[in-house]
Amino acid sequence: MPTAQETAYPLLKKRSSRQELSTLFSPSSEETILAQRQTRQKETQLAFLIQLKTFQRLGYAAKINDVPEQIKEHIADVSELSTQLPKLGDYDQSKTQQRHLSVIRNYLQIQPLDETAIQMMQQTLMEVAQAQHDLVDLINVAVEFLAQKRYELPAFSRLLKIARQVRRVTTEQLYQGVMAQIDTSLRIQLDQLFLLEGKRQTSRWNDLKQDPGKPVFSRFKLWLERLAWLQSLQVKSEILNLIPLAKMKQFAAEAMTLDGARMREMQPQKRYTLAVSLLSLQYAHTLDDIAEFLIKRIRKLHHQGKNALEEYRKQTQQKTDVLIQTLHDLMLAFQLPQEASVRLKEMEQVVGDNSQQIIDDCHAHLAYSGNNYFPFLLKFYRSHRPVLFKMLEVLPLSSSTQDENLERAMKFIQDHRWKRKQWISLPEAAQSEMMLILTSVGFPSSGGN
Repeated sequence: MPTAQETAYPLLKKRSSRQELSTLFSPSSEETILAQRQTRQKETQLAFLIQLKTFQRLGYAAKINDVPEQIKEHIADVSELSTQLPKLGDYDQSKTQQRHLSVIRNYLQIQPLDETAIQMMQQTLMEVAQAQHDLVDLINVAVEFLAQKRYELPAFSRLLKIARQVRRVTTEQLYQGVMAQIDTSLRIQLDQLFLLEGKRQTSRWNDLKQDPGKPVFSRFKLWLERLAWLQSLQVKSEILNLIPLAKMKQFAAEAMTLDGARMREMQPQKRYTLAVSLLSLQYAHTLDDIAEFLIKRIRKLHHQGKNALEEYRKQTQQKTDVLIQTLHDLMLAFQLPQEASVRLKEMEQVVGDNSQQIIDDCHAHLAYSGNNYFPFLLKFYRSHRPVLFKMLEVLPLSSSTQDENLERAMKFIQDHRWKRKQWISLPEAAQSEMMLILTSVGFPSSGGN
């Protein structure tokens, strides 16, 4: 259970800075006059001022005996009533204290907590508890509500009791709502998770709770099998939409602590709510882990492709230098101040019998121009091909924008997965569309079919 220190419930600090004492606990002249009007006795005036300043700070009446000495001494010093500190005695149990509280509430325009205020607060908490599950959050809402409505705060224990009651009621309503949406076939499917089947030592529920670790390429097939299994157990969105994310996380956390036997013993409405919550979050976590693995793996492939391009350029630098030298010599021959036939003859001498080789070298160089490392990806991609296609089958991928070209590109490669031809013939009407898709997803134009 949460403590007051974990919430927004106001408390007095054991030690305050000088600035805090001066700002928060220094009685004004108006407040001093108000205290003097209540009584002529100095010790009672001091008690009134301590009660007033702490009430002002907290929003509720603190017992003077519980107020830190530092605060009491500061108020006494500012009010020139230090000699009265030892005389406060049994003020907390006196009728005078109750009379003073009435004056203080009226002065601060704070209403005592009544049944109407409690009902309004409970209604507010019921609305908040539809989405929030943490008692700390509910208590904080209650404190803020009462402060805004200018009601005196009750004891923390009472707020905690109200928050727990509200959470219990709203949670039970949620259980009932989920139960109403679960048909017989789904109940049977969920209940089978908690049973020991065949020679298994543990239930499938235990498999669901197991942490499979981070995906690695050597075990990635098992990850995809886990994803497919979790996918088969997902319930319709109408059920999941009944459970706010904060509550779903709380239900899933509770479910993680329970084995199959304890789940079977649980009331059905709670059992099924906890089960679908854990199934949904485990499926989401598995999707996230696989997506992260995919991103890292594809990023690594592209990194390898870029490195391969750089290595290729180093290895072919001499050929590139020869091509540049040939172009240089051709331009010099072309610019000779002589007739065209003479210049052509000089250019033929530059090329010699190497015209086809020069053309081939130019084609090879142009294939990788503009940092085009895509041709190098193939050799790194081959070992990943089966897994990547399997991922396309099981991952529910969709565009986050209205641009669906990437989705269409993925469908295209899936449709042609088993073709071994170097080129794929397309109907003329589809060629321009495919070029648009390839361009939009980052592939360079190759001019092919």
